Amino acid sequence: MKHYCSIYKLATLIFLLLASEFANAAWVEVDPSENRAFIMFYDPESIDKVGDIATIKTLKNYKEAKNSVDPDKPYKFLSQTTVQEINCLRKKYRHREISMWSGLNATGKMEQKHMYSGEKGWGERVRFGSIESVVIDKACRPKEINKI
Repeated sequence: MKHYCSIYKLATLIFLLLASEFANAAWVEVDPSENRAFIMFYDPESIDKVGDIATIKTLKNYKEAKNSVDPDKPYKFLSQTTVQEINCLRKKYRHREISMWSGLNATGKMEQKHMYSGEKGWGERVRFGSIESVVIDKACRPKEINKI
């Protein structure tokens, strides 16, 4: 029984450390607007760019709780974190990871997590002037500029 408890404690500790990665990020608000149903942030320290491919972590805090789209697993969430991979040359992106959280700022219970690491195709082209285009511009410019 002791062995089982220590494995359970270790697994819980690892989960808490991974979950706190988003909670401890230095989030910066993206393009503030009162007209959106959410407030979007990005973590400048998470930006990694190799050639024309960049990755970035984002956070959306919803002004009202959202309902899950999965009828087999109903839940409400107030925030969503994503890891996005961006093709800077083609101005397209794809999600690598999406997590829905019961609390604001990626806190509370992680209600659901989707991993998309096996997908090869790029998503739709980003609409000019959208909030996603602002995030892509930040991820695709040289890292030194994001620290200013």
